[in-house]
Amino acid sequence: MALTSTETSLCNKMLGDYAGIMAPVKAAKGGITSQRDSLLSTLGGTAYSPPSTLTDQLTAFQNAVGAGIPDPTDINSLKRMLEDCDYFNNLGPTAALAGTLSSCLSDIDNKINNFGASTGEFNAAKIASSINQALSNLIPGGSALTDLVKKASQLIECLSTVCAAGDPEYIGGLESITGDFNDTLSGMGLVDDPLSSHFGEMDYPSIYSQVGMTTPEIDAINATTATLDEQKIRAQTAVNDSITSVKSYLAASIEGIF
Repeated sequence: MALTSTETSLCNKMLGDYAGIMAPVKAAKGGITSQRDSLLSTLGGTAYSPPSTLTDQLTAFQNAVGAGIPDPTDINSLKRMLEDCDYFNNLGPTAALAGTLSSCLSDIDNKINNFGASTGEFNAAKIASSINQALSNLIPGGSALTDLVKKASQLIECLSTVCAAGDPEYIGGLESITGDFNDTLSGMGLVDDPLSSHFGEMDYPSIYSQVGMTTPEIDAINATTATLDEQKIRAQTAVNDSITSVKSYLAASIEGIF
């Protein structure tokens, strides 16, 4: 069935939208490719810890992170800081807390380096977590590149099933966009199967296979990377929850006045 004028206008829009959607992904390609190469090199030289030692180190790392992030239930400490420090008093409670996320993440990076001095898995996981941070929409500081890849894939699917199917004039544009899309994902080492639950994420199994890692080694790196990712998210959640607690406390205090 031939396309209507409305369908044609929307198909033309998609042809123009593709470049804008993929621009941030392409801008990050060089950095992610470099990190992938660094991960390959680091994994190849990693000395792995006994499983019990790694478990103990991951627990110690989580405890260390917990000691440096705000506690949403501890309003009294914030009140004391505001009373004792003009710097924070001038900022106000919510602004003071909002500014802690950057320092929390910096502190986590320092702790990763410290633990990496004695536990090699942390060094490789630090790179993997940095890659995940760029691709994810969950880890603070991320660029949500995986979401953009999925959005571009949806655009390509629509161009194929609706636009090119209804008007052969779109076949050339579809082929050009599809080729560019596939080349970008392949060049970055991302999972390129739209049916995969990891579509648009880093293809870690391919990296592990290239290095020749054993199953226990893979498990160790995956567990360490997951812990680093989780602690970054934990810091963001702690800051957000602390701000919510402060707002609730201030609202209750105002209601008490009236």
